Amino acid sequence: QIEEKTLRKLTEDFSRTRHRLATLRELDEKRTVYAPNVQKVFSEQNKIGVNLLGTLAGRFSVDQSVDKAVENIFGSYLQTILVESEADARRLVRYGSENNAGRIAVLVCGTDRADSSNAAKNGFAKLLGIDANLASLLTEVFPQEMSAEIADDVESAGKSPVSVTVDGDLVFAGKLFVSGKANPNAKNTSLLGFKREL
Repeated sequence: QIEEKTLRKLTEDFSRTRHRLATLRELDEKRTVYAPNVQKVFSEQNKIGVNLLGTLAGRFSVDQSVDKAVENIFGSYLQTILVESEADARRLVRYGSENNAGRIAVLVCGTDRADSSNAAKNGFAKLLGIDANLASLLTEVFPQEMSAEIADDVESAGKSPVSVTVDGDLVFAGKLFVSGKANPNAKNTSLLGFKREL
């Protein structure tokens, strides 16, 4: 009887896990964790005629301990749509304007960067778990964000141009402080957490 009970429990756990994975995959395919305007663009990708390479958040491989820091430093830009060329970006922006798709951010990342070795050494780039090419691009496009220093708390944040605490508080030049916590009772509020679970 013990074996039957154990087998039944394992079967139930397996079924629950398999169902959870199927649900997560469906959510990812429909991009339901993203803003409606981003969902719309991905759902109409074929109609637009642009090969979408994913989102910025999808490229990050972030340790859970720095989720809040990365999410607060990049904010809504985590939902930036990645494309291969400037022509694709222009086509996507034109589509958005003509179809009232809402505000979207589009990043051209289809070309290799000439000098990407220094960007990969950037401390913040290492936290993002990205390759040297993307690190170089992000350092060019998001210089302030990519130069951010991680601090344990607001008190230990230096006077660097940008500091972000592991709790996601931001400190700009030791003069501007941005703080606040997400609702602790809210579920699935972390875009990076969702991507990691997937």
